[in-house]
Amino acid sequence: KYRGAGPIQWAIIDGEEKTGVTIMQMDKGIDTGDMLLKTEVAIDPRETGDSLHDKLAAAGARLIVQALPKIERGELVPVKQKEEDSCYAKMLHKSMGQIDWKQSAKKLDCLIRGLLSWPGAYTGFRGKNLKIWEAEAVPAEAVGMDPAAGMTAEQTGIVPGTVVRVEKEAFYVAAGEGVLKILAVQPEGKKRMAVKDFLLGYQIKNGEQFGIG
Repeated sequence: KYRGAGPIQWAIIDGEEKTGVTIMQMDKGIDTGDMLLKTEVAIDPRETGDSLHDKLAAAGARLIVQALPKIERGELVPVKQKEEDSCYAKMLHKSMGQIDWKQSAKKLDCLIRGLLSWPGAYTGFRGKNLKIWEAEAVPAEAVGMDPAAGMTAEQTGIVPGTVVRVEKEAFYVAAGEGVLKILAVQPEGKKRMAVKDFLLGYQIKNGEQFGIG
């Protein structure tokens, strides 16, 4: 389904539930050759680009060991790909990681996990960039922000990118739909850290706006 430079990351960014590895014949196109053998790999709900890369590397190693002797014995029949089922997974760029808080928390969660660890997702914070390493989408009503089910952040009068709750080990930022629970970050020029450590040096309060570089 995913051809090109970034199939692993785009499968997570797009919210896919499964991906896989295909042994294929080479031709002139980009990943367009006839398929010889394939295997599916489930994408876990908390999967990242790094973890899925390692899972697919292991799956690919097992598959090529199975495929080579079968090719020698002529046991594999080439199967043409269905062009209508494919898409191009374009190359990743650093600019892709800039968080648009108007998107849903679920989409932002997928973006953060898909771009981990490069190029990474980031947002503006007090004149600098703040890299988001770990986050989780939660319903708006879970933090008391959305008493009317189905209402978006803007309909409640809360601007996406606004901090709506701060706890000892996490803070919550309103998205276009739902809320993003932030668990691990990296301030510009510093190392990755858990939010509980981040909050020791940065006092985050309700109402603070993220997304301003």
